[in-house]
Amino acid sequence: MQDFNSDLVPDSQLIQDSIKGCPKRQHELYHRFASKMFLVCLRYTHNNTADAEDILQEGFVKVFRNLHKFRNDGSFEGWIRTIVTRTALSHLRDKNKKLVNYDTERLHIIKDNETSILDRLAEKDMIRMVSKLPPGYRKIFMLYVIDGYNHREIASMLNCNEGTSKSQLYRSKNKLQELYKKTA
Repeated sequence: MQDFNSDLVPDSQLIQDSIKGCPKRQHELYHRFASKMFLVCLRYTHNNTADAEDILQEGFVKVFRNLHKFRNDGSFEGWIRTIVTRTALSHLRDKNKKLVNYDTERLHIIKDNETSILDRLAEKDMIRMVSKLPPGYRKIFMLYVIDGYNHREIASMLNCNEGTSKSQLYRSKNKLQELYKKTA
């Protein structure tokens, strides 16, 4: 039975108790973050539930295996999200899958100073256009614009240099502008 006060337990306590091997706290930690992380997994698997579940499970195995390494340098949820995102990217690389559309729930998160083109797009047009980007452009665009990673973080995740991340983002924006002009 779920403890109704589990939301009152601070993350730091869940972390410490989980490191000590307390199954109840490990269960609570998982349930506190699993639904949000599952949505991350779904985005990277084009809503393939089975693959998303596999990635989620593998991601949380890594979370629990590395819990002792969390240093409170940032948010705990962000730390988990990074592990899950890297797990998803690794999964995609391993299976030679291509990244695809984003769901409409996530498009409102776009945080870009150069939104002139993006401002004017309806969500469905944006989804359609992003899905037409080449996989490399789409991956960088999603990580930078949608997920909010900086170029250094993207370079680390994708094992490339920052310049590659910046140029791919620049090219993806240009490609989106071209696609927009064709539909306008």
